[in-house]
Amino acid sequence: MAKNPLELFYCYAPEDSDLRDQLDKRLESLRRDGKIKTWYDGEISPGDNRKQQIKEHLSTANIILLLISADFTASNYCSQQMEQISRLHKEGKVRVVPILLDSCDWSHAPFTDLEPLSSIDRRPIKESRNRNAALENVARGIRKVVEGLNSRPIDPPVAWSISAGNSGENGEGLIFPPPNKNLPDQSPVPSTPSDNVEENNVKIVPSLPNPLPLEPVQIRALATSAVSNGKSGEEAPKPSPTARPSATNQSGPLTPNTQLPGRRQQGHQSSGRSRRKGVIAISLIIFILLILLVLCFKIFLPLILHINDNDIRVWTAPDGESIGISSGQFAFDVAKRQDKDDKTEAAKKFAAGDSNGAEVLWQRANQEDPSDAEPLIYLENKRVLDSGANYVSIVVATILTGNNAHVGRDDLQGAYVAQKEFNSDHALQVRLLIANSGSGDESMARDVAEQIVKAAPQEKILGVMGWPFSESSLNAVKALGSAQIPLVSQTASTDKLTGRFPYFFRVIPPDSDQGNANASYVTQTLHAKRVALFVDPNNAYSKSFAEDFRGPYLNAGDGNSIVVTEQYTVGLQGQGDLPSLLQDALMHNPDVIYFSGYASDLNILLSDLPSTGLGSQILIVGGEGFYELGGYTLRARAHLAQLRFLSYAYPDEWEAANLTDYKPPFFQEYSQAFNPSGKPVESPYGFTRADSDSTLSYDATMTLLTANNTAYNNAGMDTKATTTQMVQQALQQIDDRHPLQGASGQIAFGPNGNPINKPILVLHFNQHQQIQEERQMEGCLLIGHCSG
Repeated sequence: MAKNPLELFYCYAPEDSDLRDQLDKRLESLRRDGKIKTWYDGEISPGDNRKQQIKEHLSTANIILLLISADFTASNYCSQQMEQISRLHKEGKVRVVPILLDSCDWSHAPFTDLEPLSSIDRRPIKESRNRNAALENVARGIRKVVEGLNSRPIDPPVAWSISAGNSGENGEGLIFPPPNKNLPDQSPVPSTPSDNVEENNVKIVPSLPNPLPLEPVQIRALATSAVSNGKSGEEAPKPSPTARPSATNQSGPLTPNTQLPGRRQQGHQSSGRSRRKGVIAISLIIFILLILLVLCFKIFLPLILHINDNDIRVWTAPDGESIGISSGQFAFDVAKRQDKDDKTEAAKKFAAGDSNGAEVLWQRANQEDPSDAEPLIYLENKRVLDSGANYVSIVVATILTGNNAHVGRDDLQGAYVAQKEFNSDHALQVRLLIANSGSGDESMARDVAEQIVKAAPQEKILGVMGWPFSESSLNAVKALGSAQIPLVSQTASTDKLTGRFPYFFRVIPPDSDQGNANASYVTQTLHAKRVALFVDPNNAYSKSFAEDFRGPYLNAGDGNSIVVTEQYTVGLQGQGDLPSLLQDALMHNPDVIYFSGYASDLNILLSDLPSTGLGSQILIVGGEGFYELGGYTLRARAHLAQLRFLSYAYPDEWEAANLTDYKPPFFQEYSQAFNPSGKPVESPYGFTRADSDSTLSYDATMTLLTANNTAYNNAGMDTKATTTQMVQQALQQIDDRHPLQGASGQIAFGPNGNPINKPILVLHFNQHQQIQEERQMEGCLLIGHCSG
């Protein structure tokens, strides 16, 4: 019988794709001979569920090749696969082959006990003197593994007998496991006496290929023996402690003369009635337990796993963050929140169907922390549902856990004010669902987007406001776009989003516009000739924000130069390198540091700036990502006055432009929502003063809601007839001829989804660590009143 080819699965970091390709070429002869077929994530087709494809191919793989490197051990993508690979390895369903690409610490990995493949001199591939020879050596090792698996003989399936505890005392039975789908040709490997396995005090040994059928009374005897420790009707005789076990009570094949434990060879009919009663009692107990189990799954599982019946669910990511969508059944924003206990309890009540009980707790949570928009959104949602009015649902997609949770808090505040204002002015009502993709792995946004797509029909979802970060938006927009669900982002700015996705819109300019503005400011206002550039080349926002500054700056003035480019990694895993990169940058005597990144990473840089001497007074220039008031530690705040950054919203910009009389009602509504008592607060931001994220979130949400209302009216005020395609068309109609007045300025979209004539501001911190507007570079703050 011909064997099916073994499936090889590549698990590797994207940075090692070249080595993977070179290794794959050296396995071509095995592929050509029909001995293997290979798979890696590059074979996923557009539109396919990436996570599901990887999971399916892992489960069908016979051999998994781990291409271990420093990038591999640092990769969230690879670490997410380790749990499934480890489980398959422990169950013996797959052969795991580590391949050492470079020197790195993989001692924490679950496969350190396995011998890795490397070069002939046992050096990692990248450190070998002859890389081609090293790859050939690895290919030979893989060939040996393949030939070893393919050399196993194929026999008819074997049955297995199982004996629990001491052989012959607790009964024997026959089980027929399904063929292992991971073995070649779907045929189980025959066992030998040395193949006996003992696991969890259960010894499994091979039995006859075709076991003899058991009579009904024998089957009942087996069932009762498992329950009564070998007693059925009456206690079976126990062997003498000094006697050798007889052939009838040893583990092994059953024969017609085998004496079954618990079964008397003579007179078994006299005890048949008692055995039948025992079986009936056991069956009744099992039935009751099944009923209780079903009730537990129905009532308690949603509370434990945060799942309900409508694809609105929350799960735990590998880094421990809670990821998913909540309509009220889960509280995301609980870290360092005074109202966390009431919010958590309210979520449990809501998930259990007690919306009135949840309402009381949400109201109490709001009294404890009036700046928390999460319970306010759920309270407004309940009012909408109780009203019986026509409504649609919008998802607010943001970050509410981890070190960037403050961004999501601002986003929810802006979205809530927009929800309340819209619902008070329109017959159509809106319900907000909250989606969290976490701070750790921005690819989680893809999983959340796929969940939104599944939930959209039943939950009446007609659009998404989010995500705040470019990388998350890129991960989400493909899934949402393929399902024709509009996405309006409040702060995602990468150029990769420009014109590529017809269902994507944003209310801030792309990085190309920001780069030109910053290049002009650094050259004409700061007169800086020497710039040290910090960039993460693997982060979409950081990369495009840096590239869009580099070109215009070098062309803006004679003698302008980038004296050093420091490459760092966005997020926690790269923050440890920032102090040394800063020291290196300062050694090049730059006039300005251009930091392309977020406040959480900038915080580390600011904390390590010297207080005296070289670099103590250097200015750091960046973008909207710097405007995070909650993102700076006390040590970093000592250097806030050295920041200059672009922004697209600022609460005092209307006064600075002498347009106070035209200031939108959002700013007053914000204060009324989050400081209703008017009590003095230590910091006005978050209570009486809206920051940039809150303002832009309000504008993005209100824009999406306005488009929903237009689509609803065009559908004859019928929510069932209102479609996401109609919402997208309504968004496209918000152009320079029909703009909206936003709190951050004019909102109008071009054909590529980017805003037209959006105001761009330069902000800085004064000596009291208060943000002030330095100048407005360009754009229309009030419709018809433009500058630049």
